[in-house]
Amino acid sequence: MNQFKPLALILVALIIALSCKPRHDNKDNLLVALLAASATQSNCTTTPVLTLGESATLVLGQSGFTMSASGTAQNQFKQPSGIAVDSKGGQWISDATNNRVLHFPNGVATGGNADVVLGQSNFTSSGPGTTQSTLTTPQGLAVDSNGGLWVVDSGNHRVLHFPSGVATGGNADLVIGQANYTSGTNATTQSRLSSPHAVAIDSAGGIWISDGGNNRALHFPSGIASGGNADLVLGQSNYTSGTGGVTAQNALNDPRGLAVDLNGGIWIVEYANNRALHFPNGTASGGNADRVLGQINYTSSAGQFTRTQISLYQPQGIAVDSNGGIWVGDTGNLRVLHYANGVANGGGADKVLGQSDYTNIGKTGPTADSVGAAAVLALSSCGQLWVGDTTNTRVLYFP
Repeated sequence: MNQFKPLALILVALIIALSCKPRHDNKDNLLVALLAASATQSNCTTTPVLTLGESATLVLGQSGFTMSASGTAQNQFKQPSGIAVDSKGGQWISDATNNRVLHFPNGVATGGNADVVLGQSNFTSSGPGTTQSTLTTPQGLAVDSNGGLWVVDSGNHRVLHFPSGVATGGNADLVIGQANYTSGTNATTQSRLSSPHAVAIDSAGGIWISDGGNNRALHFPSGIASGGNADLVLGQSNYTSGTGGVTAQNALNDPRGLAVDLNGGIWIVEYANNRALHFPNGTASGGNADRVLGQINYTSSAGQFTRTQISLYQPQGIAVDSNGGIWVGDTGNLRVLHYANGVANGGGADKVLGQSDYTNIGKTGPTADSVGAAAVLALSSCGQLWVGDTTNTRVLYFP
């Protein structure tokens, strides 16, 4: 019966168009609705199946796959440090050293231009700032269900929300981690942050933030007001502790990437402990993880200079696909690993990008099949993978 789904969607669109459009709308509007329904259905006709060592098909920030220049132009980066895909398939990319966030429209070609910049008033400025419209070393990004953009403004120890449709140089409409838009100091309290790295949104609209300088992850409830309090902390036993250098089942040591899984649990990548921890949905403050990747137990943390199918070294980015699989940016090993849904503690990856196998590190220069230091990851709604390669100052797309 699956062959009738596209027709069903088109019929639904027709009914909506007939019942909801004003009476003076002409038949051209119906055609637009029909085409939109058909296009939406055809966008995800297949699930991507990336193979070991597969090549990217598109690069942003460079004019080709063998380039690695940096700059402050409309089509360049100095340090891509966060990626989020919007509902139209466009890409938001944070450019940390240029103190800005760029938006690239869906369908952009290799080396193409951004069409919006946040944090700066134009595409040639790059200075830091602590105002309602400026940024200092932005990092992780997330797009919410309303199309708004959350930006981790790490150098200002805050996370900003920009409304859907924000224009170049536009203002944020909410701040977490500070009491106002002109404060930028760090602290260890229930409402403050210290060098945050990443942001993720759960199914209820709550916001997870990895608070790297405080060695913890905080959850803020949906509908939080500017300067509001977190309602849950992981990695510490309370909101005023920020102890690092600990390797335990309930501790975090320089947490970086975050990803919410299909069951509402949270994956947190620990750069300093060379691992990724999973905390199940419903974990209380200070609670234990129930799964670890990159280490064989919860007390090991050694960086694995001998690369294997299991090991991680200075990991940063993480993303969860529609099947519950986990992509991890294994930055120190210049690769991206994929773990199947349900992988056991200390289990091995089932795919690798950036290298030809699980034990070599032969691919270091910029090519279509290398990923450099894959610090940030994002998945499109159809499962295609975006990888931020900070070594080569570019963002790669794997179909």
